Amino acid sequence: MRTAAESLGIAVSQPESREELGAILSEGHFDLGVVVAFGMILTPTMLASTPGGFLNVHFSLLPRWRGAAPVQRALLAGDREIGVSLMEMDAGLDTGPVIASEKTLIGSEETTPDLTTRLAELGAGLLAENLDAYLAGNVEAVPQREEGVTYAPKVDAAEEKLDPADTAVNIVRRVRAMHPRAYFEYGEGRLRVLKAEVAMGTLPEGKLAVMGDRLICGCGSGMVVLNEVQPSGKRAMVGVDWARGRRGAFGSVT
Repeated sequence: MRTAAESLGIAVSQPESREELGAILSEGHFDLGVVVAFGMILTPTMLASTPGGFLNVHFSLLPRWRGAAPVQRALLAGDREIGVSLMEMDAGLDTGPVIASEKTLIGSEETTPDLTTRLAELGAGLLAENLDAYLAGNVEAVPQREEGVTYAPKVDAAEEKLDPADTAVNIVRRVRAMHPRAYFEYGEGRLRVLKAEVAMGTLPEGKLAVMGDRLICGCGSGMVVLNEVQPSGKRAMVGVDWARGRRGAFGSVT
């Protein structure tokens, strides 16, 4: 993005603190601010520093999933659809009125990186479609409804760990949401799970077994096929190939 901006002769700054950002805003002459997946909280002074205020391209259908990690939370919750909301920023946490939104279905195998890329494209289109009209005062911002509010807190590293006591459905959701960092503890290391799907049947919790051409893991409820894994210090590989390479000595995950 920086390279593209500079190729168009647009000045680029990369503030690393709110103090630096505040200084840039106070010195600049901006008509409008646009925020996309920005990690800093903007103060009321910052929000008032441009005539047009600030717009936020947020990756959810507000008021669902206000906060830092809407894509991960939607996948963890098993949402079937998600979207992009273009909203006016205020002092609250993604509470401002919405200018426009666009929804999309979540693919059955989409991961956080997949979905984030697709939502970024939707968001760019939504911004381009509405920006001129907004600056001209021809767009009405609609206050968010009070019902249906949910929050999407920042993902903690501890949430990347898979628990074999969980249900197969929840494990697969976590694999997709935390991709590519979801893992089981295995021996003295970690076994990352990059692709997984729910399987019918039962195995003891955490038990690994090869069934046909699939590596299966028993869960608290159901089983999970470990389609692609990455052992500690090694490359990603098909799950059953990893298991066969260990000649049956693969035991259990925890």
